[in-house]
Amino acid sequence: MERNFGRLQEELGKALQETLKESNPINRYIGSIKVTSEAILRMKEQVAACPFEGKAAEIYHFKYEAPEFYSRLFYFMELNRIEAGRVHKEPAAFIALLGQERRRLEEYFRQHDHICRYYNQGSTFQDEYLFLRQPTGQWSGDEIGTFIHTDFTIGTYWVSWIKANDRLRVWIREEMEQMEPEAAGARKMRKLKWTGGRAALIEMLSAMHAAGCFNNGKHTLKQVMEAGEEIFEVKLGQYHVALNEMSTRKDRAQFLNSLVRVLLGKFDSLLE
Repeated sequence: MERNFGRLQEELGKALQETLKESNPINRYIGSIKVTSEAILRMKEQVAACPFEGKAAEIYHFKYEAPEFYSRLFYFMELNRIEAGRVHKEPAAFIALLGQERRRLEEYFRQHDHICRYYNQGSTFQDEYLFLRQPTGQWSGDEIGTFIHTDFTIGTYWVSWIKANDRLRVWIREEMEQMEPEAAGARKMRKLKWTGGRAALIEMLSAMHAAGCFNNGKHTLKQVMEAGEEIFEVKLGQYHVALNEMSTRKDRAQFLNSLVRVLLGKFDSLLE
C-alpha cells in the first residue's frame, strides 16, 4: 500500500462536502465525524504498511499531515457537543452557552501559548520529542487522563486541538453574530406591556410594596414605582396624588378587589 496523504485528504474533503449538506446539525456532524474517522483509519493503515524512511519523514507526517485529519475530527466532535446543547435552549440561553465556550477557548490558548508559538514560528528544536512516536506511548502532562498511543504523538495531539479550537473560535464568533438579532427580537417579544389603567398599576404596586413583596420590604415606594415603569413600559407620574385619591374612594382597593373576584371565578371554573 502506498502512502498518499494528499489524495486521502482530497477524498475526505469531497466526503465532507456531502455530509455537510445535511440540514439537521447533529446528524450533519455525526456524519462528518464518521467519514473523518474512516479517513484517519485509512491514514493509519498507510503508515503501518509503508514505514517512514527516517525520523525526518516521521516528524513531517505527525507535525503537518496527521493534524489536518485529527483537527477536523476534534472540530466536528466539538460542534456536535455544542449543537446538542442548543436543542432545548432559547436563543439568548444558547448565546450565553457560546459565550462560555468562547471564554473556555481563550483560556485554552492561554495555557497552550508555548506550543502555539513553537508551531507558528516554525521551531524545530523539540520536534523529536513532540512528533516522534514513543514505543510505550505517552501521558499528556496538560490534559489529565489523556494517553497518547503508540500510533500518535503528543505534538500531533496538541497541534490538532489548536487547529480545531482555532476553527471553533471562528465558528462561535460567526454564530453569535448571526444569533444576536434573533435573541434581541425574542427578548423584545417577551417584554410585558401594561394594558390596564394607570391607577390600577399604582394600586397593585403600592399593595405589594406595603406587603414587603420586593427584597423583603427593603425598597422604597419610589424605587418600586420606578421599577414598575421600566418593566411594564408605562409612565406612572404623580403616584402619590393617585394614592391620596384612592384613599377617599368608597372602594379604596377597587382594582385589587376586582382581581380577587376574577381569580375566585377562575378557581370555581376549575372545580366544575
